[in-house]
Formats: sequence, structure tokens, C-alpha cells
Amino acid sequence: MAIKKSYIIGIAVIIIVIVAAVSVYYIFYKPEEAEPVPGEFELSGLTISSSKVWEGEFVTISVDVANIGETNVTGPITLSLNDVTEDTEEVTLVPGETKTVTFTVTKSAKKYDVTIPGTTLTGTFTVYPETIYIGAAICLTGPWAGPAADASLGIRDYWTLVNERGGIPVEGLGGINVTLLEADNAYDPDTSLTIVTGWLAEYPLSVLFTCGTHVVAALYP
Repeated sequence: MAIKKSYIIGIAVIIIVIVAAVSVYYIFYKPEEAEPVPGEFELSGLTISSSKVWEGEFVTISVDVANIGETNVTGPITLSLNDVTEDTEEVTLVPGETKTVTFTVTKSAKKYDVTIPGTTLTGTFTVYPETIYIGAAICLTGPWAGPAADASLGIRDYWTLVNERGGIPVEGLGGINVTLLEADNAYDPDTSLTIVTGWLAEYPLSVLFTCGTHVVAALYP
């Protein structure tokens, strides 16, 4: 009976020692668990639906957004065109999730540099007008009427030929049609100013021929 009691006491002592050792380890030696890595966006794969479009057509711009952290993350994804904010989308991702963010834009005729602020992702696309307008305010009457009339005929014939041959070519799109606007300024700068002011109120002039250019220069886009 005494042997059994001693055996039980020995087992109890061993258990107490083990519990004490484990407690000491947890109190003094066990390293603290690391905090989860905060959620973080990683952007890649910028794509632009087309590098050339006609004015009025849509351009779709997409970018892949991944959460490379260990917690949820929410934040804005911004599209900039020519360093101006065009659109922003709020995105929430769980750890390891990837989402494609898509922006759709229609822009006026111009070349556009595409950037996603905070990244090195860049691209470009160009919007072309289907028609460009050329203004010719020249002296069909008054001094220099003869030479100006010949010049006017030459200008008219040239752009007529360009249109007959399909317009100004844009690779991958087709041709830009040219509309020629003509008016007689009688070799008078004030008349030129009136003519050009009227044109600019209605047409996006691409090229302008006129006398008194120094007078109308401030109006020319």
C-alpha cells in the first residue's frame, strides 16, 4: 500500500514539474505571434482596348488589382488621362483576391497619356476626328484678288482630291474627311476677324488661311 502511495505521489510530482515547465515557457520564452501583414494593393496588366479610335467611340481601360496582404483592404483605384483624374473606383479585396477594374471613356480628338497614379503603369491612345475643318478667309475681291483667287482654286482642288482618295489616312482606321470653309475678306483684317470668329463658334478649325493673322491669332485654337 505504501508503494502504491509513493507511486502516485511520484506521478503527481512529475505532472506538477511538467505543468510548471510549460507555464515558465509560455510566460518567458514563447515568442509572440506575428501580426498579420496589412492588406495592400498590387496593380498590374494595364490594357487599352484600342490605340486609335474615332471621336465618339468608346475606349476601355482595364487594370488588374490584387491584395498581397493578409487582411482585407479597401481603397480607390484612379485613372488619369494627360495627368488629369478621369475616374475613380472604390475596391475591396480579401487576402489573395484579384479583380479587374475597368474604366470606359469617350474623349474629344487628341492624344491621351494613360496613367494609374501611384504605379508605373502607363499607356496611350489617340482619338481622331472623322472630319477636320480648314478655314480660308482670303481676298477674293480688293487688292491681290487675282492671285488669291488662283490660290483659292488650288486649295479647293487639292482637298477635293484628298477626299476623293479616301481622306487623310489614319492607319488602322481609314481616312479623315476634309471640309473646306471659304470666305472673302477683301484683304481686310477686321473682316477676317469677323469671319474667323463666326467659324470658331461653329467649327473646330484645324488649319486657317487668312490675312491679318496677327489680328485673329488670339482667337485661333
